Amino acid sequence: MFKRCAREICQKHVKPKIDAAVPNSGFGKAHCILFYAGPDDEIKNAVYGLKRKVNATWKRAGRVAHRLKAKRIDNTEVFKFLMGTDFADIIEDYTTRYGLSDKEKKSLNQEVWNFASARFARTDFKEAVMLVCGAGPRSSFRVKEMVSMLKGRHLEVFNGMPAQMFREIGKLKEKELFRFASMSALILLKEAADNLKTKASMNEYSRQLKYFLADEKGMREHFYTLPVAQREEISHREATILKNYGVLDKFEAFFKTGMGVDVVFPVLRTPASATPTIKPMGLAA
Repeated sequence: MFKRCAREICQKHVKPKIDAAVPNSGFGKAHCILFYAGPDDEIKNAVYGLKRKVNATWKRAGRVAHRLKAKRIDNTEVFKFLMGTDFADIIEDYTTRYGLSDKEKKSLNQEVWNFASARFARTDFKEAVMLVCGAGPRSSFRVKEMVSMLKGRHLEVFNGMPAQMFREIGKLKEKELFRFASMSALILLKEAADNLKTKASMNEYSRQLKYFLADEKGMREHFYTLPVAQREEISHREATILKNYGVLDKFEAFFKTGMGVDVVFPVLRTPASATPTIKPMGLAA
């Protein structure tokens, strides 16, 4: 029922705002877009523990967007609507009218955000960067934004690398696409930290890296449940794609010097039959 309610809300209340041909609609042209999302609760707890309070991702994303002169969904009128009391009242109205549970109410809200996020990801932009390491598989970025923006041929550069490369990686598996998107984002963040040499830039890289490593542990465990032949095929195709786009050296260097860990996992899970080990070397808090 909540999906039916979400479709109705999107068509009646959200889509008209997106389609409104006004300069401040926020869904027009932009050179660079920044996508951001907080880590999954499981990832956050694994990194910081249950009790530690973590600064909101949107605040830190604002600083990165300012540095890159990038646009976020926060800059749109639709975002203001979805964060406002009018939208809250609409959700409450549908919840009461159709007797939705608290869980369904939360899912209803997420469905509407996914709709808006997918439309935002189709904004006419040439370049995109992300700040979403550790995001859960049900996050708006992984469910809608990542796929939607790569479907659009307007996107040329993603995390400083050819967008077409990610389109080819995406043919393997969603998890592989998100994994490489996360690594490329970390490479970009590390370059910024090395160049700027500021505490804020280093902290942002360190934070995103921690989320990635916590998420990577689960991804590797899943990967090594696959048959050896399938693992070897995926590893070979990944390496071939990166080599074809001239970025294999960047990923090799990232594994060797950028992760802050001792990784027995040469380049891209090669050899695929080996068992990886990760030995943390104490990242900055």
